[in-house]
Amino acid sequence: MIKDERFRTSEKEIAGTTYIVESGECVEAKETAYSKIQRLISRNAKELEKAKNNKDRLEKINSTIGH
Repeated sequence: MIKDERFRTSEKEIAGTTYIVESGECVEAKETAYSKIQRLISRNAKELEKAKNNKDRLEKINSTIGH
């Protein structure tokens, strides 16, 4: 078996469940793993804020019409 340094496998047990994570590098990647995760977290935070604002707005509308 040839070991490829660009790919890694790690194993972690959490609450009796074993998780196996395989990760690798892509030479054509346009962003780092760090910047991708940062972008995904930021996008998710914006979506959560938007959902919260929509819920608050809906509750305010419902309170004015007696629901």
